[in-house]
Amino acid sequence: MFDIQSLANTTPFLFILSASILTNFIGDTMGCKIQRIFSTNVFFKYIIILFIIYTTITIIDKTTTPKEHLVKSIYILILFILFTKNTLRMTVIIGLCMVLLFIVEDYINHYKNIKNINNIKSIEKLNKISYYLKYIILFLIIVGHIIYIIKQKKWFGDKFDIFRLYKSERCSII
Repeated sequence: MFDIQSLANTTPFLFILSASILTNFIGDTMGCKIQRIFSTNVFFKYIIILFIIYTTITIIDKTTTPKEHLVKSIYILILFILFTKNTLRMTVIIGLCMVLLFIVEDYINHYKNIKNINNIKSIEKLNKISYYLKYIILFLIIVGHIIYIIKQKKWFGDKFDIFRLYKSERCSII
């Protein structure tokens, strides 16, 4: 069954994935045939992204099954695709929320390691902030994606194709 809490807990992985994808700018260090394959076929790109997500989850989460890792990886891939097909303004806001979430989660781990009784209230407050930030990020991703689709429909008119939207066509500089 679909669990919104589990989905919300995957949002920190979007930050890690985005940072990983930005390493694309060093892709020209690969051989020419590999570069050609990945520059012409978006399906292979999504397979690699799924593999990056899966391996990251496998390394980080040792308590769940490989099937659960795969399902979580697919959820994250879908969220990533929605995140990347967003308006610039919303992408920046979501990115800032992700950085903030990353910092909050880091403080939670820090306070847990100190094991001081005074930190319990801080951890509780930070857990609430983390909880709400995750849902805010999910909400912004979905709303921003819908806004992006509407803008693309207006921009392209009758030539708008939803499948082309997800094929990651090359950007044209306007």
